[in-house]
Amino acid sequence: MSATIRYDKSQKYSPYYYRWDGRKYYFKTEEAAKVSLLDILSAQPVYSMTQKDKAEWHKAKQLLRGGSVLRAIESYVRTQTDRVTVTEAVKVYWRAWDQDNSQSHRENCEYHINKFKKAADNLFISDIDDRWLQSYISPMTASMQGATLRHVYFVLNFAKRKQWIDQVPDKKNINTKKVRKKTPEFYDPETIEHLIDKVAKTAPSWQYAFFIQLFCGIRQHEVCRLNFGEHVKLVDNDPLIDVSINVAKTAERRVIDWFPPRFLELVKTAPASGSVTGDNSNLNYQQNRKRFMERIGVTPIKNGLRHTFCTLAVAHFQDANTVALLLGHKNATMLWRHYRNYMPKKQADKILGF
Repeated sequence: MSATIRYDKSQKYSPYYYRWDGRKYYFKTEEAAKVSLLDILSAQPVYSMTQKDKAEWHKAKQLLRGGSVLRAIESYVRTQTDRVTVTEAVKVYWRAWDQDNSQSHRENCEYHINKFKKAADNLFISDIDDRWLQSYISPMTASMQGATLRHVYFVLNFAKRKQWIDQVPDKKNINTKKVRKKTPEFYDPETIEHLIDKVAKTAPSWQYAFFIQLFCGIRQHEVCRLNFGEHVKLVDNDPLIDVSINVAKTAERRVIDWFPPRFLELVKTAPASGSVTGDNSNLNYQQNRKRFMERIGVTPIKNGLRHTFCTLAVAHFQDANTVALLLGHKNATMLWRHYRNYMPKKQADKILGF
């Protein structure tokens, strides 16, 4: 860095200049050179400077002493010194990340926060208000708006704790789209029986993962990380499935100790060790299961096995709170609103083996 304004006699029309990043900038008057230098100095990210750069930065200010330009520089720089850009705030936020979250949860956070950082590039964190957030989320879908705001407020609340901002924008001033209620897609009783019969007879390497999804409601990417012996213990008199923190999508451990009789009958020959999906990775398991369903004439449904379990369990228990604990949901409101009254209790009990 060099902020010394010099005079070059060889330049007839623009004799005043200064050097910055290896280049010379020429001006007609010394005052014009100082104003230009003001823009450069005020644009420097002081927060992320090294100690050496800060010393040079303050030295450059000293070299500009004199006149109204100096007062303008000091007044502007004084207001900018403590301000942090969104990019810098996100960097510090990730360095301070101390949550013991699962990989999928971390990837989800990174997607939304990095998208926010890209959209707010060159903005200060204090410039993020409810109007900016409104314009940012307006083109998004209803579900994406909720997820985006949730992750953006992670960073904003972190900035408030660091005292980079006085207060976070009020969510009440941000208008979001309403999420439309959708009828959940799940497999009907005839299809369930057809699937169970075909999977049990053909006995593919991923049959246990299939039954765990259907009768326990575990997510696909979770079941692909489960191992017999470590997480799934079905050979004992007290069977359980331990969905640990590094496996669960929500990064919250849950232990499943309720199993339908039919499930225990289907998995009684399960191995004592090894991956639940056999030799299949997450992608291979998904593709093999999809091809298998298409081959036996069943149309695959996204998250269909988990949705089917929700329907069966709500019908069996007639209580969404118990099902919410098994699924790892924080509350039962969504389950009760979406999955009740879709299947009679007697029919659900027959499928589950009661």
